[in-house]
Amino acid sequence: MDEFYETVIPDTLSDDGKSIRRQAFAGLLWRKQFYHYVVQQWIEGDETMPPPPDERKNGRNHQWPHLFNRVIKQDGPV
Repeated sequence: MDEFYETVIPDTLSDDGKSIRRQAFAGLLWRKQFYHYVVQQWIEGDETMPPPPDERKNGRNHQWPHLFNRVIKQDGPV
């Protein structure tokens, strides 16, 4: 499992940052929670909210406007 985390957690993070990110990934993987992430919507923002910062236009995942994560199957009872 360490090999997976080494590919998704940057070495530049502090030890606390690495621990937090590892726990977040573990929670998603273990519970198979619903995870809604639409890159284009994240970049452009929600029209009912204040506009997002301009940094998002060139930030992480900005080259993935096609990414639309909506459903992660739950194996057990919800």
